[in-house]
Amino acid sequence: MKTVEVNLDLAPEKRWDELREYREATRELINYYLDDFRKLSILYKVPLAVYSRRHIKEEYRLELKGMSKVMDIPYSDLLLINLYYDLLKLLLSPGQLIMGCSSFAIDQDIPVHARNMDWDSDGSMAEHTIKQRFMKDGDCLFESISWPGYNASVSGMATGRFSLTMNAVSSRKILALKTPVTYMIRDVLQTANSWEDAKSKLENTPLFSDCLFMLVGTKAGELCVIERTPKSFQTRYAEDQIIMVTNNYRTSLDEKQAVSCGILSDTSCSRYERMKELLKKSTPTERDDFMAILNDPSVKMDITVQQMVMCAAKGDCYSDVVR
Repeated sequence: MKTVEVNLDLAPEKRWDELREYREATRELINYYLDDFRKLSILYKVPLAVYSRRHIKEEYRLELKGMSKVMDIPYSDLLLINLYYDLLKLLLSPGQLIMGCSSFAIDQDIPVHARNMDWDSDGSMAEHTIKQRFMKDGDCLFESISWPGYNASVSGMATGRFSLTMNAVSSRKILALKTPVTYMIRDVLQTANSWEDAKSKLENTPLFSDCLFMLVGTKAGELCVIERTPKSFQTRYAEDQIIMVTNNYRTSLDEKQAVSCGILSDTSCSRYERMKELLKKSTPTERDDFMAILNDPSVKMDITVQQMVMCAAKGDCYSDVVR
């Protein structure tokens, strides 16, 4: 897996110059994922420009404009792929959403966070996965497991602070034109100074759509899953030193909010129960132990594209792709 360094000390427009060599990979990703938007792309370009000015920080919009210039790719296309998760919620029914994930963490003196990233693709998501290291004053402020063309985030770790991942879910709540989920994650990784600060931001910021956040800190007790609708939340914590999340609500939001997401919600409980069964049998201590659970046939899906094991306390962000 290649690594791209993003220097946050530079002007936003200059931070992604290293992406020149990823021009073709980015175009391949865009061509695949924009197929979902082709018929409506003209309708969305103008409204998205207005929406982005209101709900995406200028810093991140300027980064995209810099990417657009470096890679000779329209700004509107880059914006669309960064907003892919939220926009699919707007355009498709829940049963058509083919993205998910299975994550778990162990509550111990030094918590560890493990994750399968499930996202339907033609193989391009795995092939073009990169690690992004966001540098500030010569040090790595945070890392994100991502793709060229993305300056938002779905999975990341801030050494000495926390790790953060997002799982897909669908509720009956109306979508809101508020902060995009993926840019919320990027902003929390970049600006939250502690697990508690990150938790507060993830709980209280109005969002575009539903999602499930897993947030894992650097010491015992700093583990939670924040179950979100656009305007509400419920937070749950580790039980018996284990916390897990797949693709359904498990708090009081459940009965009132949840709707089927097709294959993801259909397998969500079985993946959850299998992780629970394996974790009850034996507590993982080494990276290979965590990977064995992620690779279990009842946990790993045909659409799994990334796997990661993160320990924010130690600054260890291991990631791999599934081809």
